[in-house]
Amino acid sequence: MTLLHAWITCSSLPVSSGFAMWRSMQAYCRSQCFYTCRVLSGQGELTDKIQRVGRRSCADALTLLHDSSDEQFRLCGKVLDSVGDVDELEPFARIAQRFTERSHSVCLSAWMDIGRDGRCNGMLGSG
Repeated sequence: MTLLHAWITCSSLPVSSGFAMWRSMQAYCRSQCFYTCRVLSGQGELTDKIQRVGRRSCADALTLLHDSSDEQFRLCGKVLDSVGDVDELEPFARIAQRFTERSHSVCLSAWMDIGRDGRCNGMLGSG
């Protein structure tokens, strides 16, 4: 495979990944909008409402980062697969592929740890 062919192949990949990340962003915005409206229109003190919305906002942001990171790593893997077929770039693509595979699981577990720690400390959640 030539560099030009690899470039053409890679240029179409962000479109499909963009749609998946857009769906995650839509779910995030929908969650924020409906929860915020429900909390602010309910009974209670304004300071309590603001704290609840803030905690939920942090939790939803972590969920968005966790959900979209899968798609970002999948996109990176597809690009590296395409570039790996170019003889000049194959050794670098192989190293980058191994790094991507290792960092994917570390990244996802880190998002989970941050969420657990925030939940235990009362910084995250809807409550």
